Amino acid sequence: MILLCIDYVAVIFAMIALSVRVAFLITERGYIRLISELAILASAFAAVSVFRRIVNMPRPYEIGNITRLDSSKKRGQSFPSRHVFSAFVIATVITPWSVWLAIALFVMGAAMAAVRVLIGRHFIRDVIAGAIIGIASGVIGLLILHFAGI
Repeated sequence: MILLCIDYVAVIFAMIALSVRVAFLITERGYIRLISELAILASAFAAVSVFRRIVNMPRPYEIGNITRLDSSKKRGQSFPSRHVFSAFVIATVITPWSVWLAIALFVMGAAMAAVRVLIGRHFIRDVIAGAIIGIASGVIGLLILHFAGI
């Protein structure tokens, strides 16, 4: 039960971090930057979601005698972990604005990754790939914004 709480807290923390960034950009009237950052996140999330459907890797509890510690009945689409991806892409995108908030989110994302393996929802490869793809997507998006002068 504690592991599931850690997972949920990490997800909530990622949403709060993103909300704080959105609120800051709105108050600073940084609408173009806001739309651009949200476009990075949305397009990367959509790409990962499509990739997961195409690859459709099984989850640990589908192929072994692993007892799930949660009530998830989801089948397939294990690779990469979209929760871990989301935490890491958000952390990467907010890094130029708030290094400390980003570090906290990277730590929470790592905790989430560990929990998702421990509860049997993902393999280690799923969460590592989610983290790497999240960081890479964020860096690519930030580079595009930088070279576009946004």
